[in-house]
Amino acid sequence: MRFSKRLALAMQEGTQPYLSQKAIKHHLVGLEKLAKTFAKQNELLGTESMASLIIFVNTERARYGIPQRDVLLTLEEIRYQDGEMFSVVDRDIECIKGAIEELEVTLMHEITQWISNANHGGLLLAERQVECAPQKNGQKLAQALVSYHVKALGTEAACSWVESYVRSYSTFHEHLTKLMDYVDVNLAGFRKLLKRHDKNIPKIFHARDTPFLG
Repeated sequence: MRFSKRLALAMQEGTQPYLSQKAIKHHLVGLEKLAKTFAKQNELLGTESMASLIIFVNTERARYGIPQRDVLLTLEEIRYQDGEMFSVVDRDIECIKGAIEELEVTLMHEITQWISNANHGGLLLAERQVECAPQKNGQKLAQALVSYHVKALGTEAACSWVESYVRSYSTFHEHLTKLMDYVDVNLAGFRKLLKRHDKNIPKIFHARDTPFLG
């Protein structure tokens, strides 16, 4: 599946912020054109009049959507546009980090509840329970705790508790999977675009070092 389609599907299914693929790609395509224009401009220096070179450069500026000027294209101008692209990247990363932190808070709450229910039902041992029994008898102790809770609650109530416990675990697993997918699709998008940036935009035009994304 193409990444653009994968991202579109993810955005339809979730409400969290995603990377601005179209905006970043627009900047990237423009930077590629400006880099080629700069090289062509330097190649034509001395063979073409200044007026014709400025017309050529302004035509490319117009395609990129930046103001036309009565001067030739400069390194600083391209670096500025490179910085504009990374301002979009930085903004996206901050928004995505905030969304991830919110999702993690929800997951931590679910984990706490899940562990509490597991301890209550005897499926997990509390530290004090492990300390009270020899390690080799831990499994027997857990089995005894489960049996005790089944007898104490009654079979019907115990079955209801187990069903509730399984549902809560399934919900937690579903939310964890969504978080992992959310991180993965955004990370894949940034890697794809930044790899293209480093490949096609010479370092001389870079406004800063490219972020390391693993």
